[in-house]
Amino acid sequence: MSFTYVLHYPWIDIVNLGWLKNAILYWDHISTIVPASIAFPYETMDARSFQDEGVLTPLSVNSDMDEVKESSDQFKSRLFDDEKREIKRKFRESEFKVERGGYHSLLHTDKMSPELRDFFKDTKMAHGRGEWRLVNRNTATIYMTILAANLAKKRGLAMLADSSIFESTANSVYTESIPQTSSGRFTMETLGEAMLAYLSLQTVNITSDTPAEKIIKFRRKHRDELAHFRLTVSNLAAQLNEEHPSLESLQQNVHDIYINQIQPATNNLKRSLDGMKMKNFVDYLTTFAFGGSLSLIPASTLEPFLGSGSYAIALCAGGGFSVVAKVVKSRIDINNQFRADPYSFILTAQKEFGRCR
Repeated sequence: MSFTYVLHYPWIDIVNLGWLKNAILYWDHISTIVPASIAFPYETMDARSFQDEGVLTPLSVNSDMDEVKESSDQFKSRLFDDEKREIKRKFRESEFKVERGGYHSLLHTDKMSPELRDFFKDTKMAHGRGEWRLVNRNTATIYMTILAANLAKKRGLAMLADSSIFESTANSVYTESIPQTSSGRFTMETLGEAMLAYLSLQTVNITSDTPAEKIIKFRRKHRDELAHFRLTVSNLAAQLNEEHPSLESLQQNVHDIYINQIQPATNNLKRSLDGMKMKNFVDYLTTFAFGGSLSLIPASTLEPFLGSGSYAIALCAGGGFSVVAKVVKSRIDINNQFRADPYSFILTAQKEFGRCR
Protein backbone atom coordinates (compact mmCIF):
# COMPACT_ATOMS: atom_id res chain seq x y z
CA MET A 1 0.00 0.00 0.00
CA SER A 2 1.02 3.64 -0.42
CA PHE A 3 1.46 5.26 2.99
CA THR A 4 0.69 8.90 3.77
CA TYR A 5 1.29 8.69 7.53
CA VAL A 6 4.61 7.71 9.11
CA LEU A 7 5.58 6.84 12.68
CA HIS A 8 9.04 8.17 13.50
CA TYR A 9 10.90 6.52 16.38
CA PRO A 10 12.53 6.18 18.89
CA TRP A 11 12.77 9.80 20.04
CA ILE A 12 9.89 11.81 21.46
CA ASP A 13 10.94 15.08 19.81
CA ILE A 14 12.52 15.63 16.38
CA VAL A 15 15.42 17.99 16.83
CA ASN A 16 16.84 17.70 13.31
CA LEU A 17 14.72 20.36 11.59
CA GLY A 18 16.30 19.76 8.20
CA TRP A 19 15.25 16.11 8.37
CA LEU A 20 11.78 17.02 9.63
CA LYS A 21 11.13 19.53 6.85
CA ASN A 22 12.36 17.14 4.18
CA ALA A 23 10.09 14.41 5.57
CA ILE A 24 7.06 16.71 5.61
CA LEU A 25 7.55 17.29 1.89
CA TYR A 26 6.53 13.63 1.44
CA TRP A 27 4.35 12.62 4.38
CA ASP A 28 0.93 14.11 5.15
CA HIS A 29 1.36 13.28 8.82
CA ILE A 30 4.28 12.37 11.06
CA SER A 31 3.90 11.05 14.59
CA THR A 32 6.36 10.29 17.36
CA ILE A 33 5.76 7.97 20.31
CA VAL A 34 5.02 10.24 23.28
CA PRO A 35 4.38 9.22 26.92
CA ALA A 36 0.88 10.22 27.96
CA SER A 37 2.23 12.17 30.91
CA ILE A 38 4.16 14.59 28.65
CA ALA A 39 1.80 17.37 27.57
CA PHE A 40 4.18 19.41 25.39
CA PRO A 41 6.60 17.06 23.60
CA TYR A 42 7.96 19.39 20.91
CA GLU A 43 10.42 22.11 21.85
CA THR A 44 11.35 24.01 18.66
CA MET A 45 9.09 26.68 17.17
CA ASP A 46 9.09 24.96 13.76
CA ALA A 47 8.05 21.63 15.27
CA ARG A 48 5.27 23.37 17.18
CA SER A 49 4.22 25.14 13.98
CA PHE A 50 3.92 21.79 12.21
CA GLN A 51 1.96 20.47 15.18
CA ASP A 52 -0.44 23.43 14.94
CA GLU A 53 -0.92 22.59 11.24
CA GLY A 54 -1.76 19.00 12.18
CA VAL A 55 1.26 17.66 10.28
CA LEU A 56 3.33 16.60 13.31
CA THR A 57 1.29 14.88 16.01
CA PRO A 58 2.14 12.94 19.18
CA LEU A 59 1.03 9.31 19.35
CA SER A 60 0.28 9.10 23.04
CA VAL A 61 1.00 5.84 24.88
CA ASN A 62 0.66 4.59 28.45
CA SER A 63 1.51 1.39 30.31
CA ASP A 64 -2.09 0.11 30.17
CA MET A 65 -2.36 0.08 26.36
CA ASP A 66 -2.64 -3.32 24.67
CA GLU A 67 0.20 -2.49 22.27
CA VAL A 68 2.49 -1.57 25.16
CA LYS A 69 1.67 -4.77 27.06
CA GLU A 70 2.09 -6.88 23.93
CA SER A 71 5.41 -5.23 23.10
CA SER A 72 6.69 -5.73 26.63
CA ASP A 73 5.83 -9.44 26.49
CA GLN A 74 7.43 -9.85 23.05
CA PHE A 75 10.59 -8.13 24.23
CA LYS A 76 10.95 -10.43 27.22
CA SER A 77 10.25 -13.60 25.23
CA ARG A 78 12.88 -12.74 22.63
CA LEU A 79 15.60 -11.82 25.04
CA PHE A 80 15.07 -13.88 28.16
CA ASP A 81 15.09 -17.59 28.90
CA ASP A 82 12.40 -17.99 31.59
CA GLU A 83 13.53 -21.47 32.62
CA LYS A 84 17.17 -20.50 33.16
CA ARG A 85 16.31 -16.99 34.30
CA GLU A 86 19.01 -15.46 32.10
CA ILE A 87 19.63 -13.71 28.79
CA LYS A 88 19.36 -16.18 25.89
CA ARG A 89 22.67 -17.67 24.86
CA LYS A 90 22.61 -16.23 21.33
CA PHE A 91 23.14 -12.82 22.95
CA ARG A 92 26.04 -11.64 25.00
CA GLU A 93 24.89 -10.35 28.37
CA SER A 94 27.33 -7.46 28.06
CA GLU A 95 25.36 -6.19 25.04
CA PHE A 96 22.52 -5.22 27.38
CA LYS A 97 24.26 -4.01 30.50
CA VAL A 98 24.34 -0.37 31.53
CA GLU A 99 28.05 0.29 31.76
CA ARG A 100 30.19 3.39 32.00
CA GLY A 101 31.35 4.50 28.57
CA GLY A 102 28.65 2.55 26.73
CA TYR A 103 25.82 3.73 24.47
CA HIS A 104 22.69 4.39 26.50
CA SER A 105 19.16 5.70 26.09
CA LEU A 106 16.37 6.82 28.42
CA LEU A 107 13.05 4.98 28.29
CA HIS A 108 9.94 6.49 29.83
CA THR A 109 7.88 4.18 32.04
CA ASP A 110 4.70 5.06 30.11
CA LYS A 111 6.17 3.11 27.20
CA MET A 112 6.48 -0.18 29.11
CA SER A 113 4.22 -2.44 31.12
CA PRO A 114 4.60 -2.75 34.91
CA GLU A 115 5.85 -6.29 34.34
CA LEU A 116 8.63 -5.02 32.06
CA ARG A 117 9.64 -2.46 34.65
CA ASP A 118 9.97 -5.26 37.19
CA PHE A 119 11.89 -7.35 34.65
CA PHE A 120 14.40 -4.52 34.14
CA LYS A 121 14.81 -4.20 37.88
CA ASP A 122 15.30 -7.93 38.48
CA THR A 123 17.82 -8.35 35.64
CA LYS A 124 19.60 -5.05 36.36
CA MET A 125 19.12 -4.10 32.70
CA ALA A 126 17.95 -0.62 33.69
CA HIS A 127 18.89 2.01 36.23
CA GLY A 128 16.83 4.81 37.67
CA ARG A 129 13.60 5.56 39.45
CA GLY A 130 10.57 7.69 38.80
CA GLU A 131 9.43 8.14 35.18
CA TRP A 132 12.69 7.33 33.38
CA ARG A 133 14.93 4.27 33.07
CA LEU A 134 18.50 4.35 31.74
CA VAL A 135 19.04 1.35 29.44
CA ASN A 136 21.68 0.10 27.03
CA ARG A 137 21.24 1.31 23.45
CA ASN A 138 20.71 -2.29 22.28
CA THR A 139 17.84 -2.67 24.74
CA ALA A 140 16.26 0.52 23.40
CA THR A 141 16.76 -0.61 19.78
CA ILE A 142 14.91 -3.88 20.24
CA TYR A 143 12.14 -2.61 22.45
CA MET A 144 11.33 0.60 20.57
CA THR A 145 11.30 -1.19 17.20
CA ILE A 146 8.89 -3.81 18.59
CA LEU A 147 6.68 -1.10 20.09
CA ALA A 148 6.75 1.02 16.93
CA ALA A 149 5.90 -2.02 14.78
CA ASN A 150 2.88 -2.91 16.92
CA LEU A 151 1.62 0.69 17.01
CA ALA A 152 2.16 1.15 13.26
CA LYS A 153 0.54 -2.14 12.25
CA LYS A 154 -2.62 -1.51 14.26
CA ARG A 155 -3.00 1.99 12.77
CA GLY A 156 -1.81 1.27 9.22
CA LEU A 157 1.22 3.56 9.43
CA ALA A 158 4.64 3.43 7.84
CA MET A 159 7.69 3.31 10.11
CA LEU A 160 10.82 5.43 9.94
CA ALA A 161 13.69 4.95 12.39
CA ASP A 162 16.11 7.70 13.29
CA SER A 163 19.48 6.46 12.08
CA SER A 164 21.12 7.30 15.41
CA ILE A 165 19.27 4.47 17.16
CA PHE A 166 21.36 1.95 15.27
CA GLU A 167 24.76 3.41 16.07
CA SER A 168 26.93 0.73 17.68
CA THR A 169 24.02 -1.72 17.63
CA ALA A 170 24.94 -5.36 17.13
CA ASN A 171 23.60 -6.98 13.93
CA SER A 172 22.00 -9.78 15.97
CA VAL A 173 20.17 -7.15 18.01
CA TYR A 174 18.88 -5.39 14.91
CA THR A 175 17.65 -8.68 13.41
CA GLU A 176 15.90 -9.59 16.66
CA SER A 177 14.05 -6.28 16.71
CA ILE A 178 12.15 -7.19 13.51
CA PRO A 179 9.04 -9.25 14.36
CA GLN A 180 9.50 -12.94 13.59
CA THR A 181 5.90 -13.35 12.40
CA SER A 182 3.82 -12.36 9.39
CA SER A 183 4.17 -8.77 10.58
CA GLY A 184 7.91 -9.01 9.94
CA ARG A 185 7.30 -8.49 6.22
CA PHE A 186 5.06 -5.54 7.07
CA THR A 187 7.80 -4.01 9.21
CA MET A 188 10.46 -4.51 6.54
CA GLU A 189 8.33 -2.98 3.78
CA THR A 190 7.25 0.01 5.84
CA LEU A 191 10.81 0.70 7.01
CA GLY A 192 12.08 0.26 3.46
CA GLU A 193 9.41 2.47 1.89
CA ALA A 194 10.12 5.30 4.32
CA MET A 195 13.88 5.00 3.75
CA LEU A 196 13.41 4.95 -0.03
CA ALA A 197 11.18 8.03 0.01
CA TYR A 198 13.64 9.93 2.17
CA LEU A 199 16.58 8.98 -0.06
CA SER A 200 14.68 10.02 -3.20
CA LEU A 201 14.05 13.53 -1.88
CA GLN A 202 17.61 14.12 -0.66
CA THR A 203 18.24 15.90 -3.97
CA VAL A 204 15.76 18.62 -2.96
CA ASN A 205 17.49 21.52 -1.20
CA ILE A 206 15.32 21.79 1.90
CA THR A 207 17.20 22.92 5.01
CA SER A 208 16.37 23.93 8.56
CA ASP A 209 15.98 27.51 7.27
CA THR A 210 13.29 26.66 4.69
CA PRO A 211 9.99 28.24 5.86
CA ALA A 212 7.52 25.65 7.11
CA GLU A 213 4.61 27.45 5.41
CA LYS A 214 6.33 27.21 2.02
CA ILE A 215 6.70 23.43 2.31
CA ILE A 216 3.09 22.89 3.34
CA LYS A 217 1.78 25.18 0.57
CA PHE A 218 3.88 23.41 -2.06
CA ARG A 219 2.76 19.96 -0.97
CA ARG A 220 -0.90 20.93 -1.07
CA LYS A 221 -0.54 22.45 -4.54
CA HIS A 222 1.10 19.29 -5.91
CA ARG A 223 -0.84 16.68 -3.98
CA ASP A 224 -1.82 14.74 -7.13
CA GLU A 225 1.78 14.40 -8.33
CA LEU A 226 2.82 13.44 -4.78
CA ALA A 227 0.17 10.69 -4.64
CA HIS A 228 1.47 9.27 -7.94
CA PHE A 229 5.04 9.35 -6.65
CA ARG A 230 4.06 7.65 -3.37
CA LEU A 231 2.41 4.79 -5.24
CA THR A 232 5.57 4.26 -7.27
CA VAL A 233 7.77 4.27 -4.16
CA SER A 234 5.43 1.76 -2.52
CA ASN A 235 5.65 -0.59 -5.50
CA LEU A 236 9.44 -0.32 -5.49
CA ALA A 237 9.57 -1.04 -1.75
CA ALA A 238 7.75 -4.32 -2.38
CA GLN A 239 10.91 -5.47 -4.20
CA LEU A 240 12.94 -5.38 -0.98
CA ASN A 241 14.33 -8.69 0.20
CA GLU A 242 12.35 -10.28 3.02
CA GLU A 243 15.39 -10.96 5.21
CA HIS A 244 18.29 -8.70 6.08
CA PRO A 245 21.03 -9.74 8.52
CA SER A 246 21.85 -6.14 9.39
CA LEU A 247 20.70 -2.57 9.05
CA GLU A 248 23.51 -2.01 6.54
CA SER A 249 22.02 -4.77 4.37
CA LEU A 250 18.60 -3.11 4.33
CA GLN A 251 20.15 0.29 3.60
CA GLN A 252 22.16 -1.19 0.73
CA ASN A 253 19.05 -2.83 -0.73
CA VAL A 254 17.21 0.51 -0.59
CA HIS A 255 20.21 2.33 -2.08
CA ASP A 256 20.42 -0.15 -4.97
CA ILE A 257 16.76 0.39 -5.85
CA TYR A 258 17.27 4.15 -5.80
CA ILE A 259 20.45 4.05 -7.96
CA ASN A 260 19.12 1.51 -10.46
CA GLN A 261 15.54 2.73 -10.84
CA ILE A 262 14.59 6.07 -9.31
CA GLN A 263 17.67 8.11 -10.17
CA PRO A 264 17.84 7.02 -13.87
CA ALA A 265 14.10 7.52 -14.31
CA THR A 266 14.30 11.04 -12.86
CA ASN A 267 17.28 11.95 -15.06
CA ASN A 268 15.56 10.53 -18.15
CA LEU A 269 12.44 12.56 -17.42
CA LYS A 270 14.48 15.76 -17.20
CA ARG A 271 16.32 15.02 -20.46
CA SER A 272 13.06 14.13 -22.17
CA LEU A 273 11.41 17.32 -20.96
CA ASP A 274 14.32 19.46 -22.20
CA GLY A 275 14.26 17.63 -25.54
CA MET A 276 10.51 18.20 -26.04
CA LYS A 277 10.89 21.92 -25.39
CA MET A 278 13.72 22.32 -27.88
CA LYS A 279 12.03 20.20 -30.57
CA ASN A 280 8.82 22.22 -30.41
CA PHE A 281 10.75 25.48 -30.51
CA VAL A 282 12.56 24.41 -33.70
CA ASP A 283 9.26 23.25 -35.24
CA TYR A 284 7.70 26.67 -34.71
CA LEU A 285 10.69 28.50 -36.14
CA THR A 286 10.33 26.32 -39.23
CA THR A 287 6.62 27.18 -39.44
CA PHE A 288 7.38 30.89 -39.29
CA ALA A 289 9.90 30.63 -42.13
CA PHE A 290 7.02 30.42 -44.63
CA GLY A 291 4.95 33.32 -43.23
CA GLY A 292 4.40 36.95 -44.17
CA SER A 293 5.62 40.25 -42.72
CA LEU A 294 7.78 40.49 -39.61
CA SER A 295 6.50 41.27 -36.12
CA LEU A 296 7.86 40.95 -32.61
CA ILE A 297 7.10 37.91 -30.47
CA PRO A 298 7.56 38.69 -26.76
CA ALA A 299 10.12 36.70 -24.79
CA SER A 300 7.42 35.32 -22.49
CA THR A 301 5.98 33.38 -25.44
CA LEU A 302 9.27 31.50 -25.82
CA GLU A 303 9.69 30.57 -22.17
CA PRO A 304 7.85 27.22 -22.56
CA PHE A 305 10.62 26.22 -24.97
CA LEU A 306 13.80 27.95 -23.85
CA GLY A 307 13.04 28.84 -20.25
CA SER A 308 12.92 32.27 -18.61
CA GLY A 309 15.13 35.07 -19.87
CA SER A 310 14.71 34.32 -23.60
CA TYR A 311 15.19 37.23 -26.01
CA ALA A 312 12.30 38.61 -28.02
CA ILE A 313 12.64 37.58 -31.69
CA ALA A 314 11.32 39.16 -34.86
CA LEU A 315 9.25 36.55 -36.67
CA CYS A 316 6.70 36.33 -39.45
CA ALA A 317 3.28 37.60 -38.50
CA GLY A 318 1.16 36.01 -41.21
CA GLY A 319 0.47 32.96 -39.07
CA GLY A 320 0.90 34.78 -35.75
CA PHE A 321 -2.37 33.82 -34.14
CA SER A 322 -2.15 30.17 -35.15
CA VAL A 323 1.41 29.95 -33.91
CA VAL A 324 0.56 31.46 -30.53
CA ALA A 325 -2.23 28.88 -30.27
CA LYS A 326 0.29 26.16 -31.05
CA VAL A 327 2.60 27.53 -28.38
CA VAL A 328 -0.17 27.33 -25.79
CA LYS A 329 -1.24 23.86 -26.90
CA SER A 330 2.35 22.65 -26.83
CA ARG A 331 2.83 23.96 -23.31
CA ILE A 332 -0.33 22.16 -22.18
CA ASP A 333 0.79 18.91 -23.83
CA ILE A 334 4.22 19.09 -22.21
CA ASN A 335 2.73 19.84 -18.79
CA ASN A 336 0.28 16.95 -19.08
CA GLN A 337 3.04 14.52 -20.07
CA PHE A 338 5.21 15.82 -17.25
CA ARG A 339 2.55 15.49 -14.55
CA ALA A 340 1.69 11.98 -15.73
CA ASP A 341 5.22 10.82 -14.89
CA PRO A 342 5.55 9.56 -11.27
CA TYR A 343 8.91 11.29 -10.86
CA SER A 344 7.68 14.74 -11.85
CA PHE A 345 7.18 15.52 -8.15
CA ILE A 346 10.95 15.31 -7.57
CA LEU A 347 11.79 17.70 -10.43
CA THR A 348 9.03 20.12 -9.44
CA ALA A 349 10.33 20.18 -5.85
CA GLN A 350 13.88 20.76 -7.11
CA LYS A 351 12.66 23.70 -9.17
CA GLU A 352 10.81 25.18 -6.19
CA PHE A 353 13.42 24.69 -3.47
CA GLY A 354 16.63 24.17 -5.44
CA ARG A 355 18.66 21.07 -6.20
CA CYS A 356 21.31 19.65 -3.89
CA ARG A 357 24.64 19.17 -5.63
